Amino acid sequence: MNDSMAIVADRWMLESRQLVNWGSYNGYHEFRPSTDAQAPVTLLAGASESGKSTLVDAQISLLYPTGTPYNKASNSGKSERNDYTYLRGMAGINDSAEGERPVYLRGRGDDGTPHNIWGAIVDTYVNHSDGGLLSCAKFLYLTTGDGKDGLRRRYATWNRKIDPRAMDRYRDVPFTANMLREMYPECETYPNAETFHAAIWHIMGLSAEACRLLHKIQSADAPARLDDIFKQGVLDVPEAIAIARNTVDDYERYHENFHIMEEKIKRVGKLRAIQNLYGEYSAKRNELGEYRRADPETEAGEAAITAWAISRMAGEIRAGIPAAERAIEDARLRIGQADLRIQGLDAQIDAVRERLEGLDNGNLLRLKNDLQRARRDREETRVRRQRLAARFERTSGKLPTDETSWDDMRAALAETARSYDKRRAELDSAYEELVARRAAFGEERERLRRDYERARRQKSRVTDAMADARDLIARATGLDAAELPYVAELMDVKENEERWRTAMNVAYAPIAQTILVDRRHEAGFAAKVSAIDPTHMIRRTWRFVDTRQTHDAKSEEGWLSSKLRYREDSPFASWLKTQTASQRYDAACVDAIDDADERRQVQADGQIKSGAHGFHGTKGMTPVIGFINETYLAQLRERVSRKEREYADVDQRCGQAKRDLELLHDERALADAVADMPWREIDVFAAEKLVDELKTQIDRIEGDPELKTLRERLDELARQRDEAGRTRYHAQADLDGAQKAERLETQWLASHDDGTFDESTIPETV
Repeated sequence: MNDSMAIVADRWMLESRQLVNWGSYNGYHEFRPSTDAQAPVTLLAGASESGKSTLVDAQISLLYPTGTPYNKASNSGKSERNDYTYLRGMAGINDSAEGERPVYLRGRGDDGTPHNIWGAIVDTYVNHSDGGLLSCAKFLYLTTGDGKDGLRRRYATWNRKIDPRAMDRYRDVPFTANMLREMYPECETYPNAETFHAAIWHIMGLSAEACRLLHKIQSADAPARLDDIFKQGVLDVPEAIAIARNTVDDYERYHENFHIMEEKIKRVGKLRAIQNLYGEYSAKRNELGEYRRADPETEAGEAAITAWAISRMAGEIRAGIPAAERAIEDARLRIGQADLRIQGLDAQIDAVRERLEGLDNGNLLRLKNDLQRARRDREETRVRRQRLAARFERTSGKLPTDETSWDDMRAALAETARSYDKRRAELDSAYEELVARRAAFGEERERLRRDYERARRQKSRVTDAMADARDLIARATGLDAAELPYVAELMDVKENEERWRTAMNVAYAPIAQTILVDRRHEAGFAAKVSAIDPTHMIRRTWRFVDTRQTHDAKSEEGWLSSKLRYREDSPFASWLKTQTASQRYDAACVDAIDDADERRQVQADGQIKSGAHGFHGTKGMTPVIGFINETYLAQLRERVSRKEREYADVDQRCGQAKRDLELLHDERALADAVADMPWREIDVFAAEKLVDELKTQIDRIEGDPELKTLRERLDELARQRDEAGRTRYHAQADLDGAQKAERLETQWLASHDDGTFDESTIPETV
């Protein structure tokens, strides 16, 4: 074990092995060995060609050092196994006129059309020391038409269980590290098998030597040399065979004796249990004879039970009839007493009321009715006034305090309502214009924010659409985006030549958005790009460049190419210098165009003259050429801040315009509400005054001592009258219930004869 490896008390056990398109395992399969602490061993058994070695070879491919030979059982005959043959599902070799030809399970459809293939090996280990989880994954991808050398491998680890089926969504394009990180967040990806093995070996405390030893144990190598065969078969084995035979004979003899004793003990126990059960059976059988006379399963037994139940019910009902009759008589007596009590109280109440009417001529009752109406009117007036006050505060100010100002306010609101349509049209037009400006400012603000975030994150001035198109091409071809740079990303003006930036963007605009591709990837590139839906990508131009060729680029002083700097670490830098200095794109830098000069000239503002042609204007052009520096990012931030201030200003004006519209609407609604409303409907003070006057008159009348005494007497009589009414109601309810019960009991007895039954016919036990 290497010194750099940590020695920890971890105990990793295989919990799951998932296979996708691996050898004879077509599609998805999962193998779950035993992880029990007491029985952690899983036996792989099966007929020949059942897939045992294929399952073990998956572990060799995933975990063991590169170059480790596969299990010998799978390398018999002509079947040489490797990742390519396992992914294709090699089933054997056919002899044909052209010679031996391998037969594959995968790679072609039912109609013989070739298609892409992908597969995976995922082992999930659980740490029985701390409960940790580790998934180790190896993804294989083979593009249509590619051979063994075209097989792509991707490696990943994750502290959660990896489900390889999730990657099927990307089956149309080669898998990339970004796809793995997108599908399994926070997973670790590795560029090759060496770094992948180093990572998982370190976690599980393994090494290359340990893996080779484990492979040797698993492969169960048989002795191949004659010396080994002689030693095992002649020198060591015979003595061991004699000892083993004696041991087996002793074991079988003792085992047979113990087995006979154990069988006899079991038989005695069974006989004792049978004896006990038979005693219980005899007792229950004797009791069963007693119960048969009341067996509900027989007609006689069912008739006996029915007769017994009817007899019992009839006896209880007959015993209860006298009580029901007494309850009826008692209820009738209470009803009669309550009726007499009510009649007497009604007579007294009428007498007191006549006396009261004689004292106040009925004014007290009328005043109390008037007081109730006045209180209702006061509450309605108060609520109406509060609502109007709130509406006045939103529109015209405070609610008027007297009738004169109220009438003046109604007239002013009526005048305002007549100009409502004109004012509404003006405000609507202004508001719609502001909303449109706010939307435009918002879109521009979001675009600037995206430009800034993209520049800060990607260190590039290319647009989102350009970046998206490149990503589509990268996924389709299996290349990284870094291998497909735009020309605009590889050049910039020198720091002391910043005034010529516009000229650079104009002069080199024809090639700025060209994607550069290493000529080594040209074979099959067009076919792979054809898999992209053209409606999902803006039109792009790419150029294949031989990066191994050296280009002799010379820039003439005073020309635009001499004011440029390049990304020197790019393999395309030499070719790009030649292009920028070519007659097609380069131009002499001048302060003012010389019409007599036939050379290609460019001003700092971007105007170009080339022979008989001239060009000027930058509106609508996106400057994408150049590197990212803090000055450029600061300019982008300032543009974002300026647009945010403009957006905030127009948003505030939109809010004010909306409030003006709402105010105009409220004024119109208020004018309609008060148009026919007189002052008295909101005069709370007048309503309060009326209530107070009525209360004063009532208090004066009720202040008479004799009248007060009569009122108290009337209230007491009314209370007694209510109590007597409740007593009569309950007595009537009791009478109705008792009469109904008596009627039902009598009807039941009449329908069941006399209900007699001789209980002596049923045994005492029943």
